[in-house]
Amino acid sequence: MPISLTGGGLLAFFWKSQDEAQGFVDAVVAMKYYSSKQALADDSAAFADFQEKAKVWQALSQKPPLPDEARRFRVLADDAVQNKDFDKAANYYEQGLAIEPMWPAGQFNAAVIYGELKLYPMAVVHMKRYLALKPDAQDAKADQDKIYIWEEKVNE
Repeated sequence: MPISLTGGGLLAFFWKSQDEAQGFVDAVVAMKYYSSKQALADDSAAFADFQEKAKVWQALSQKPPLPDEARRFRVLADDAVQNKDFDKAANYYEQGLAIEPMWPAGQFNAAVIYGELKLYPMAVVHMKRYLALKPDAQDAKADQDKIYIWEEKVNE
């Protein structure tokens, strides 16, 4: 159920416009959703579809390079991480992954950043996708262990 702001009390005090205030409310609602168990439940069907695409990607003898549009977001995300702006980094990784979901490093980095932000359902989603792309990764067991920890934190 969407939340909207009406009236001018808080709007006039904190925000310059209705759109700016609504953007804040939307961000709070999104953070609440992405830190909930529902985010994991909603991803189950999408993950099954992702797994099928990941199998096709894995079978490629030569993986395609990261498209320039996604590379741009990788560069911006890396810069945001260096500046310890993890919210911005997560946003850039999401934009890059929207362009190229078969980007293992993007999935992994998004997972770690969401873990740092304590948005555990999103951390789980991205780490599962990373492992679907790279099941034989050098640290696959440790990465799976992160999923166990994050899933438990969702349940706390």
